[in-house]
Amino acid sequence: MKTTDFEEKIGKDIVDVCFRIHKELGLGLLEKIYEACIAFELVDL
Repeated sequence: MKTTDFEEKIGKDIVDVCFRIHKELGLGLLEKIYEACIAFELVDL
């Protein structure tokens, strides 16, 4: 099954947000903190 351009963009956006948050916040926080930050960032896209 081939992915659409829209699905590719969504996947890229999610990975980019995750890398940016990881780079800024670093390691050691609770998973819920990372989840909240990712959700917050993805709403703005």
